[in-house]
Amino acid sequence: MRYVQTKNERMKNIFILLIFLTWYTILSAQNSKSVVLNQGQIFDVLPLKFNKEADSLSMRKYLKDSVLPRAIELGYIPISSIPINKNAIQGNYTPDIIVLGAWKNKASLDRIMKQLEFEFPDFHSLRREIWTIFYNTHYELKEDLSFEFLSNKFYVATAYWKKQSSDFQKFKEKTTNNIYKHKGKMILELSKGESPYGYYYNPDCFLITEWNNRVEFIEFMKVNHLEEQQNLKHINQFELSIK
Repeated sequence: MRYVQTKNERMKNIFILLIFLTWYTILSAQNSKSVVLNQGQIFDVLPLKFNKEADSLSMRKYLKDSVLPRAIELGYIPISSIPINKNAIQGNYTPDIIVLGAWKNKASLDRIMKQLEFEFPDFHSLRREIWTIFYNTHYELKEDLSFEFLSNKFYVATAYWKKQSSDFQKFKEKTTNNIYKHKGKMILELSKGESPYGYYYNPDCFLITEWNNRVEFIEFMKVNHLEEQQNLKHINQFELSIK
């Protein structure tokens, strides 16, 4: 039997999401629609799912009063928090939100995390209390990176796990060709990431694609779906809500 959320549960989830977006936006000074980073920086992608039973005091401690402000003070760079629209397009996991952030470099990331664990012994347990799923992938940038989200476009995030290494490059090339044939645009492609212990989420390739509308994306899916089934071990795919 399919589980259907009650109205109260939906309202509580929306309330938790709004709290997070408000605090994250205030702390980062903006919820940026543009990403501009330099070679050598660490780019973070964090798909998160909130615990609807999370204690508001724990959320306040982590997000507003202590942990996140201290991380920013030490050098963490919050960029954007993007809600996920509807259920997953493909795959067995739908996050509530994707958070994008950055660090000056790998040494800075390691130093700040050690300092946070020292100052906040309950750092990881707070995360587990606030989020039922907290995935995190660090990507060390091999070149400068810049892209932006436009409110009049349709965006899709896709994570690919390959089946055979020998076929995966050909699959990516075909997928890229199909994206552009159907008037799409690949604004972000990441690979060779690393996940910290306890937060594993490391697809072989993570993409964000831009489309003029949902219809063009659906037409692309019709063409590319067979390729995905033949070449992938797993896929997560979801629509980003850009306002």
